[in-house]
Formats: sequence, C-alpha cells, structure tokens
Amino acid sequence: MLIDSGADISVIPRELLEAATESSLKFYAADASPLKTFGAHDLTLQFNQPEPFVHTFVATHVPYPILGADFICDYRLLIDLPDKRLLRRDGTVFASGDCIRSPNLSLSLLAPDQKYRDLLLRFPTLYDAKHRKPLEESKVCHMIITTGRPVSEPCRKLGPEKLKAAQEFFQNLIDQDLAQRSSSEWASPIHLVEKKDGSWRVCGDYRKLNNITVPDKYPVKRLQDFSTILFNATVFSTLDLEKAFLQIPLRTEDRPKTALITPFGLYEFKVMTFGMRNAAQTFQRYADSVLGDLPFVYVYIDDILIASPDIETHRKHVEIVFERLKRATLQLNLDKCVFESERVEFLGFLIDRNGYKPLPGKVEKINSFPRPQTVEQLRRFLGMINFYHHCMPGSAQLQIELNKLLTSQKKRDKTPVAWNSQAIDSFERLKEGLASAAYLAFPQDGAPLRVCTDASDIAMGAVL
Repeated sequence: MLIDSGADISVIPRELLEAATESSLKFYAADASPLKTFGAHDLTLQFNQPEPFVHTFVATHVPYPILGADFICDYRLLIDLPDKRLLRRDGTVFASGDCIRSPNLSLSLLAPDQKYRDLLLRFPTLYDAKHRKPLEESKVCHMIITTGRPVSEPCRKLGPEKLKAAQEFFQNLIDQDLAQRSSSEWASPIHLVEKKDGSWRVCGDYRKLNNITVPDKYPVKRLQDFSTILFNATVFSTLDLEKAFLQIPLRTEDRPKTALITPFGLYEFKVMTFGMRNAAQTFQRYADSVLGDLPFVYVYIDDILIASPDIETHRKHVEIVFERLKRATLQLNLDKCVFESERVEFLGFLIDRNGYKPLPGKVEKINSFPRPQTVEQLRRFLGMINFYHHCMPGSAQLQIELNKLLTSQKKRDKTPVAWNSQAIDSFERLKEGLASAAYLAFPQDGAPLRVCTDASDIAMGAVL
C-alpha cells in the first residue's frame, strides 16, 4: 500500500473488487484530470498490530491501494520519512515500509483549479461523504400526517433497463442506510423518469398517499423575490445541495407510509424523498432556519444565491454560509456550484450587476417551439411563456386570443386547436416579445415607485 498524505481519501484499485458499480463521486488527480469512482467499501487491514483495522476505501482506477490523509487522521498517525515508518502519537511504531519512486497519484475531492479551494478544505463535511453525519430527528424531520386507511397499489412492470436502474438505486440507498426492506401495509408504485444524460431518476408515484396527507401551509418563496437582495451586488455565488431531500430524516413512525412496491420487493425510506406532499415545505422551513436571517442570501428550497458588493466581502459571506451549512449538517454538490462570478444562472434567470433577464437557452427553446396542434400542447406553451410574463410588458393582452382556444378544463386534452389569423399573430408576437424581454433592475430601498393600472370589461382583481 502507498502512504500518501496528499490524497484526501483512501482508495483501492477497481480491479481488486469483483463487483462495483459506478458512483457519482469524482476524484481529481494532480493534473486536474477527473477519475470515476465505484462506491465505498469497508476493508479490514492487518498490520503488525494485535488488532485489525476496518477502514473505508473508495474504488477507482489507480495502480495500487493508497492510504490517504483520512486514514492518517482517523488513527492519529505521524509519518517518519527518514526512518520510513508510521508512528503513533506516543512515538511507538505503527508500521514500517520503504520509500519508493511512484507516479504522482495524489487524489483530491477538489479540482486543483477549484475556486475557494483553500476555504473548502477547511469544511470537508460540506462535500466529503465520509465526513457526513446524518441529521437527527430532534433537529429536523419530515412528518407524513394522514387521514383515512392505508393505501396500496399493485406492482408495475419494468423493462430490463429500468429494472437494473431501480435495483442499483435501492441497493445504493441501503448501503448508505437511507432505505430498508419493508413489510408495510402501505404500497405506492415505483416511477422512473429519464434524465437529460440518459440515466434514470427513481421516485415513487405517491398520488394516493398525497391525497390523504394533511397539507403543510409553510410558504415556499416566490421565484422572483431573489431580486430583493441584489441591489448594488456585483459578485455572486450559487450553491446546490447534494440530493437535498435525502438529507432530511423521516419521522420513524412515518417510514412505512413511504413504502414503494417493486418487482424485486417492498422498500421504505428513512429519509424524505421526491414526490411526497409537503417535502418542499419541510426543506424550505429548515433552510430558512439555517440561512434565513442573512441579508445577502436567498434560499429557494435547495438552491442558494449569495450576493455581495465586492470580492472581499463576498469571500466573507461565503465563509459565513459554509459555517452555517456545516452546523446544519448539509452537503453541497460542488459540480453544480458556481463561486465568485460576475454573472450566474439562478432559478431560470441570468443575473449580473445590471439586473436579471430570462436565460438565453430557455428563450431559444421557446422560440423554436412549434405551433401547438392540441389544447394540451397550447397549455404547455402558455405555461412556458407565463414563467417569464413579468419580463414582457403587455403579455396578458397578447395571450387573449390564445386563451380563447382553451375550450375545456379537461387534463391532457387532445382536442385539435382551431387556429385563426388573430391567434397565429398572437403566438408569433409572444415569441418575439420573449426574445426582446426587458432587463429588470433590482429594487432599491427608498426609491420612488410608480403603480401602473389597467381596466377590464370582464373581470376585477386585486393583490395586497
């Protein structure tokens, strides 16, 4: 084994394991090249000591096993290079070896060019699963308060590809102690959704459970309210939490209600998962308790925006957020985090010092949207437009002719759309309006406000 204090974590060659599936964790070599990993494995090590040592290794593509800084720290060892030994803190010999010339294999969970790398190294619990401590129910937990009898549905068939993805998903959760086999009288069917990269997102079809779940009225924030913290901001960071919902424990007595029925068994969760009613409210409540009092932070469920007037202040702000997340036992997905940037994407908008506007990529997709042929497709188009309606003056007026074509309230309505010249004109003008959407400035405290109103012959509305 190679002792390498420059390696963040201990690793073992993938080839030494009979079975290991690829995991989401990435390593970075000294030359910044990424390495795939194949799960964490507990191995028993026998040195010239009376007792064996059990340590967790991550499998990856390396020529030899490496004992990294995590092993040295866990067992409080000292490296004695002149005498080629590992020593205990009392000076006794733990193990002896030889110095060899080897390729630079030092592995890190952080890329060498990672922004704020020095700061992140002070907070390993934010990104290293080995340091992760599960949240206690006493601190926060998701509750499923139901009315009525338990609900259940039969198992759904899965094709070979989906079946394999589902089996790997549950085995991974069991390995992480996030799920367990179940004997519950509740049973919701499994549901798989294809991701952009072609992999599968596994979740539950909890519609029957949600129908008898008492709603949580805690407010989830409005998307556009992030602008309230951005006046005079010039430097931005966006943080994404790693599998955020799975970081929240589930109340023990509610675990059976989450049971999913699969072709290979019944499983229940120990943590909050996707598709459950009130999950967003539970996470928003916890996120607000952690970061809600910081005036330079905006949190929308598991998406975090940090905004500062200058780089020096921004670094202090990021450090404060890191400290709060560490105390809250929350972890980041560093691949999706952006640090110290003059321009960031957040909740579907492009943000810089001048204001915010729709993301160009989203605008391009909407502009290339073909003319809807059914009522269902038209509703989808209007939904995309209305996400950005506040950036388009007169949007409601342009939508009048299209709304007239929505002839029923039926879901997934396949009724053909009866297009006319006025509706076609409105459709094209809406897309043109989005392409030239207004760049919205950030609100300024104390600035004079102008209220613009309009009248309608058919309706009245008000908002406080």
